[in-house]
Amino acid sequence: MEKLADNNSQVKIEIGPDVTLAYERGTIPATVPIGFATGFVGREIQNDGKGFQRLYQNPSAEYATMAQSAIVNGALAATGWKPEDVEAVVVGNGTPTESNLPETIAYMHGMNRADTFRLSMLACNSAAEVLFRTLSDPELHGKRTLYLGFDDISRYVLDHGQCDPLSPATFSSGGAALGIIPGVNLRKIEIRSDMAGTHELDGAILSGLHEFEDSAGVLAAVPPYDSELLGPDLVQDKAHVRMVRLPVPPDGKKLWMNGMGTSRFFLNQLKIMLPRVYELYSARYGQSEHPMMIAGHHPSPQLGHLIRKQLNPEQLQFPWVVEEGNVSGGTSAIALARVLARGIVRHKEHFMVAGYGAGGTATAFIAATA
Repeated sequence: MEKLADNNSQVKIEIGPDVTLAYERGTIPATVPIGFATGFVGREIQNDGKGFQRLYQNPSAEYATMAQSAIVNGALAATGWKPEDVEAVVVGNGTPTESNLPETIAYMHGMNRADTFRLSMLACNSAAEVLFRTLSDPELHGKRTLYLGFDDISRYVLDHGQCDPLSPATFSSGGAALGIIPGVNLRKIEIRSDMAGTHELDGAILSGLHEFEDSAGVLAAVPPYDSELLGPDLVQDKAHVRMVRLPVPPDGKKLWMNGMGTSRFFLNQLKIMLPRVYELYSARYGQSEHPMMIAGHHPSPQLGHLIRKQLNPEQLQFPWVVEEGNVSGGTSAIALARVLARGIVRHKEHFMVAGYGAGGTATAFIAATA
């Protein structure tokens, strides 16, 4: 593991029989420092060397709630906020147990001044997409905002008979929380230029959500909400909640992933989208002096390797900073915290945030600490 800043701390806590919370908290340099906490929860499994180094697979929703609370409290403490200081709660979670999760978190933690809430339920794209919406929303500009990406996806793979053979070696439970003030210590870099509108992806890039429906069902899951209520559109907005309609897995399965099919499905989109975002950026600001870093979703080391092979390393680089498993909707939040805390991306340096997930959505945008 790369050396963390001196003010960051890492611990492993036994919170149940053979159940570990691997926890880290610290601050990220900014005009107003950003406190963060990350955590993984479950039975720690050392992987076989073919994928992630280790996994955390959680046997109980109770432990997930404990870990989520520890991460939220850690981020608040690192930021120096009391619960009543928080004015907005935004959450990315692909498998939440309730659609009013941000309000529940605010209530449980005494955030009685929070009056603005956002939730993205877009599988592995959840944390990246809700961050884009947060940094784009004038209503949230200047508000003390708790940003949380968390997912208890490993509950889908505990029973190997209810999933495909690859998923138990891929998924973990956990996430990250950051105390941000949109527009003050973390901001989205606008990339509108004369080139906007000249490519079919440009509209999606500027709105933060690219849709490419998984009609073949290469990555299917039973969501914690009734997909039949969503209607024909791939993505639906209901109040402050954004949801994706997922392909249905084979009978009796909760999660089904076609390894090669899934890799091709996402790679075909990302090899176009990520360079295109950089192209729009450089058309307005010029080529970066150094390669731009990507704080992105970590699907698996194998697919991560394929993604990096598609990128021009003189323009874009994808540092691999999450070795504890794919936590679906929370992974890109963990990656964001780590690339900023470890100095891989420096204060005020522009970087790319990228997420993508089941059903067929992707988000990519440029951001910087301020």
